[in-house]
This record gives sequence, C-alpha cells and structure tokens, in this order.
Amino acid sequence: MERAQELASLIKRGENNKADALLCNIYNENECRAYCVALEKILLTEVAKILNDSVGGFYMDCGKLKEALFSENPPTRKTVFDAMRDILRDAQQEDRERIFEKAAEYIRKNLSDSQLTVSLAAEYTGVSESVLIKVFRQYAGRTPGEYINSERVRKSLSYLENGDSVALASGKSGFSSPETYIRTFKKHMGTTPGLWKRNKLFL
Repeated sequence: MERAQELASLIKRGENNKADALLCNIYNENECRAYCVALEKILLTEVAKILNDSVGGFYMDCGKLKEALFSENPPTRKTVFDAMRDILRDAQQEDRERIFEKAAEYIRKNLSDSQLTVSLAAEYTGVSESVLIKVFRQYAGRTPGEYINSERVRKSLSYLENGDSVALASGKSGFSSPETYIRTFKKHMGTTPGLWKRNKLFL
C-alpha cells in the first residue's frame, strides 16, 4: 500500500505530526467513519510490517498489534506512534553501536597501512563519512581521523620501547612520514617520540 509506505517513511524520519495528519486525511476522504477507522488500523499494522522488514533491529509483533487495534479498547494512534518511535530509537542505537564496532575493528586491523583513510573505513562499514563521524563522536568522543591517529600513536609506543628508531616506528604504525608521526605524537603525548623513548630507557 502506497499510503502505508509513506507513513512508514514519515515515522522513520521522526515526523509523527505529518504521519498523524496523513491519517487524519482518511476521515476527510470518506464519510463512512467505520470504514475510516478500520482503514487506519490496517494501515498501522502495515506500517509495522514495513518497518520490521526495512529497519535493522526493529521488531513489532504485527499479529498482536492488529489484535490490539481491533479490540474493544484499542490503543490510541499516539500510543502506537510512540511505541514505534521507541523501538526505532533502540534499533538505531544498536545500529550505531554495530557501525562503530565494525569500523573500529577495521581501523585497528589496518593501522599499519598508510593508505588507510576515513573514507575506506566508511565504505567498509557501509555508511557515509558524515554518518561515521557522528558515530565516532558519540562512541569515541572524537572523529574517526583522530581515532586513527591516536591508535597509531598508541601502536608506535611498543615499537619505541623495543628499541626501534623513530623513523621505523613511524612506518610500522602507518604514518605517511616521520614528520607527520612526530607532529601527531607530540599532539597526543605532549612530547616527541625521541624524547619519550629516551625517558623510557632511563626509567
């Protein structure tokens, strides 16, 4: 049903007022109130089915919803919309967590590759760069680019401790050049990798 698809799209975007207005139009199109009430209930059940099929992590028992809608004391339209909104919010939260975990794992596995970019991580995860940036800000408190740099710096510490030169530690950690490495290291650690290494050796 075209109208059910439109309703589902509105609810997915959080535009419940527009969804409500769309259902209200049913009552202006037909004088038979009983028909309009039944059509609204059928549409709401169809919307739940569409959301179940199109939104990962979203699940609403359509059989029980239909039963409730056609019972003697059916839930209000607002109650149904609110329930859908809550399930959507939880599903989207789970989806964002999955996106972050998948991207973070990809980044950690490819840190040594100097060609690793935010764009590649986004492509691997199946989202846009802007979505990935929002997700990382939510779960890591920084952008994916900042996350890559901090993980590379962290990875380089073990190389420095094992006696590798700054240039070698830089290359092994995936930095494009020793200069970039030194600049990034200083930003994260407050000192240069050479000084950090010397201080470690004298501890």
